[in-house]
Amino acid sequence: MDGLAGGISVISSGFLAATLLLNGQTEIAIVPAVLGGAALGFLVFNFKPASIFMGDSGSMFLGFMLAGIGLLADTGRFRSLTSVLLTPVLILMIPIFDTCFVTVSRKLSGRRVSQGGRDHTSHRLVALGVSERRAVFMLYLFATLSGVFALAVRCLETSFVLVAVPLIAQTALFLGLYLGKVRVYEDGESPQGLRLIAAITDFSYKRRVFEVLLDVSLIALAYYGAFVLRWDGRLPDEQLDIFLKTLPLVIIVQILFLLAGGVYRGLWRYVSGQDLLIITRAVVLGATVSTIAVFAMYRFRGPSRAVAVLDLLLLLVFMSISRLAFLWLKLLIVGRATPDPDATPVLIYGAGDGGELLIREILNNPDHRYAPIGFIDDDDRKAGKKIHGYRIFESHDVPHLIRAYGISEVLISSFKVPEARLDSLRRMGIGLKKMSIRIE
Repeated sequence: MDGLAGGISVISSGFLAATLLLNGQTEIAIVPAVLGGAALGFLVFNFKPASIFMGDSGSMFLGFMLAGIGLLADTGRFRSLTSVLLTPVLILMIPIFDTCFVTVSRKLSGRRVSQGGRDHTSHRLVALGVSERRAVFMLYLFATLSGVFALAVRCLETSFVLVAVPLIAQTALFLGLYLGKVRVYEDGESPQGLRLIAAITDFSYKRRVFEVLLDVSLIALAYYGAFVLRWDGRLPDEQLDIFLKTLPLVIIVQILFLLAGGVYRGLWRYVSGQDLLIITRAVVLGATVSTIAVFAMYRFRGPSRAVAVLDLLLLLVFMSISRLAFLWLKLLIVGRATPDPDATPVLIYGAGDGGELLIREILNNPDHRYAPIGFIDDDDRKAGKKIHGYRIFESHDVPHLIRAYGISEVLISSFKVPEARLDSLRRMGIGLKKMSIRIE
């Protein structure tokens, strides 16, 4: 994709050069600086719309150079072994993620790993409806954020890093799962592999194995994070011993309460406030019982009360974010869908529950070929507010909206609209359609 490999190389070279300079390796830092400068000069002509294109030889050379430079850092200048290992990995996170993602997806789809195709991260973003330019900029942003975190790892305590890095890894996992559902192969191209992917996805949601394993890791991370925050990243030996001995107990108790509380009965794609309430209730009960068990185990001497409170809060945050992850990824990556230029501009009459249901249906199913402009409602107190980002107008704004947007239809979402009001809209030359829900 135009500008992608060149731009990522510029960003990665910059962070590698910064790492070497922070190590005092000024002479070696010239190497990534020169490489980044060369890639930047190439990027001027390679960014969309490109007049020069990068082939396999160029991308392989850049990848080899970046990987080699990542090994040149003086390990004695780092704060810990963790930062030695993680700094180059985080700087090169986007190339590593894309390579791993493509390798796994091709193997699952019955394709050779060496076989080329439009199944990379960037191609899948475009398949979701993102423009090529926006997809490239999004990957630039991710590469920059991971590079900034790579520099921060040098200064953080190892205990903080051991909390943050697994969270980043789980974010990458969610992104991979979300992109993995995008169809990028032609019909009949790899039916066996596609069936395998579908079977894995179906199994993970029906049996809830994936959710349980994920929650086990989140419970462990929240519990460890509570200790790290309570002791400012420097766990005393006796507290580390408490953590290691009580972790299995905490995981078992909290997983049992999550199972009994009905957390695994919902679908993440349709998570709602009710689901978050169920999670909150299960987490609070599980954390309370596990805390009592831990304190009883040590006869109420040794464990910290602050750790118990922090564990509860962190687990609530982690689990809520995990359930909302796919929804947030959709909003972050795709955003509001761009309406079809040939779609009919419409107003929705009724800014209540029916109107919210109707606009959600229109936005989720572009086959309706409607481009919603906003809502109109007889309740003036709702005027100026928004539903799903669409403004609620007053009734007397309709003539202006008709002229401004060429509106020819109004969709009626409420059964309580007075007939006189409907007659008024018909006299303006507006076609009316009523939403109906039928159970046959």
